[in-house]
Amino acid sequence: MKQMTSLTRLLNKMTTRYIIDIPSNRVIFFTQDSTVSLRAGDSAIIYEDMFDPPEGMTLGNAWSWKLIGRSFKKMEQELEPPAAKTDIDTLEENKKEVIKSLNILINNARKVAPNPLNFNPSVRVIIQNELKDPNGPWPMCEALARARNISLDQCMQEEGDRHREFVNLLIRTEQWYHYYLKKINDCASVDQLAVVRDEMANRNYKVDLF
Repeated sequence: MKQMTSLTRLLNKMTTRYIIDIPSNRVIFFTQDSTVSLRAGDSAIIYEDMFDPPEGMTLGNAWSWKLIGRSFKKMEQELEPPAAKTDIDTLEENKKEVIKSLNILINNARKVAPNPLNFNPSVRVIIQNELKDPNGPWPMCEALARARNISLDQCMQEEGDRHREFVNLLIRTEQWYHYYLKKINDCASVDQLAVVRDEMANRNYKVDLF
């Protein structure tokens, strides 16, 4: 039966993952959920096994089990795990990872601004200062107009339109960022977090939130 279980798990590419305390070889945490992100820390390792957890092992008594060779043995004398080792909040760790993904999605959405070279912060400050000054001089805008072979008025109009479009993009993406940040922090389970993560991945961040 165990051999059949092994074959089935191998075919389905499923594993049971454990966090093992290195000094004691005891089990700190385990999961069969492949979507859960595990971090072992400096004095622990992640151990993967193709079999189900031993009968009777639960998250509540995992520390009573010790990895000996490739097998788990329940120790007769149950010891209290070190406080630092048991403070494993899988949900919070996964939230941190999803927030990192959100940062990447928002930054990628902001990269699609028209003429990204012109959105160098220093260049934009110079251009915006010139656009605000009705009397000039406008050396940057004049240089851009000559380079594009267009009039100064047309160049300043285009730069103003670009700036407004970029500001609108920043507003939209900032709204989406805080919208999903709240949804992530409000998640009460890994399953809820997975739904939010999938929703984020398929979102168009260049449209209005409301």
